[in-house]
Amino acid sequence: MYKATNRNSTLMLDVNGAVTTAGASIIQWPANGGNNQQWQIVQQ
Repeated sequence: MYKATNRNSTLMLDVNGAVTTAGASIIQWPANGGNNQQWQIVQQ
């Protein structure tokens, strides 16, 4: 799993509301250790 942090804002890539449906909004948010801030890179 990966975590993505913006170097300028120090905020992390975050799925807004921790929803799991397709098309969920991606935002920057302070680190909170949630699963919605963990990312997996998948080859297609």
